[in-house]
Amino acid sequence: MSQDNFRVAIDIGTTKVCTIIVRKREDHRIEVCGISTIPCKGMSKGSVAESDSVTAAIKESVEAAAADAGVEVNTVYAGLTGSHVESKNRWANVPRSEGMRAVTNADLLAANKAAGSIDLSDDRQLLHVIPRSYALDGLHGVRNPLGMHTGELHVESHLITGSISKITELRNAVSDAGVRVSSMVVEPVASASAVLTADEREEGAVLVDVGGGTSDIAVYSDGSLVHTAVIPIGGFQFSNDLSIAFAIDFESAEQLKIQHGTAAPEFAGMKEEITLHPMTMKQPLTISKREIGQVLKERTSELFRMIQIKLEEPHLADIPTDRIVFTG
Repeated sequence: MSQDNFRVAIDIGTTKVCTIIVRKREDHRIEVCGISTIPCKGMSKGSVAESDSVTAAIKESVEAAAADAGVEVNTVYAGLTGSHVESKNRWANVPRSEGMRAVTNADLLAANKAAGSIDLSDDRQLLHVIPRSYALDGLHGVRNPLGMHTGELHVESHLITGSISKITELRNAVSDAGVRVSSMVVEPVASASAVLTADEREEGAVLVDVGGGTSDIAVYSDGSLVHTAVIPIGGFQFSNDLSIAFAIDFESAEQLKIQHGTAAPEFAGMKEEITLHPMTMKQPLTISKREIGQVLKERTSELFRMIQIKLEEPHLADIPTDRIVFTG
């Protein structure tokens, strides 16, 4: 079946590759037609570390989802994350003919172009230009100026850039899997669109998407995106801490985290015991759930400290950041 009526998105994470295939029905509702999740070990903190492994995982994931949906996949939308992702807010003047006249769609396109006209270093690429608000003849806070009359038009936008080399590595890994990247979407932008409600975006919220190797941050206020950032801490680091603390292999540590993990050891009982088999000991080791929690609490505290640091930006000084929504 042709892909014309379908859209395919892939999330290439540190621990797994997820592919989803959807189509828009006649009643305008979105139907999920295919989905797959394949383990991936070729990524490190959102960046390609071993391209062959990443390509193999992408190929397997896309083929599995395509078989599920009964469609041939040629192009995909790819998620992008990593500590190389940076953002900034910028005001720009929109060039237009003199005189008072109504704002048109052509003006909005010109506003988007003007906002994205920035000087970038040799290894930076502009990924997103997201309009936040407009100013019409000095009147600020206009969200949709279409049809309104003005002599001067300015736009405030949220700009997101990434490393060209990192982007190229990911794009090549996808291309080598036999599919073409239609567009790349920065992960916190996609996560926020999927998770936050309209009220949360309007009243202000901080979305934290905890992945395998990174945690993505998106800050919304007054209905618009005002800040994005990526922290190089994710589920991998939590499992790795357990692996080191109790001298067990990573897979055992991962299962220990999933089955018995807690970031609040004070609520875990000392009597709830778990038997482990450390690689450095001949005899089994018995620990309590509280001991597991103590290890995970330290890493959780570090994650929260790094989130706080990422929110200590001058442009966020007057924006409420006390509402945090976690997903992953």
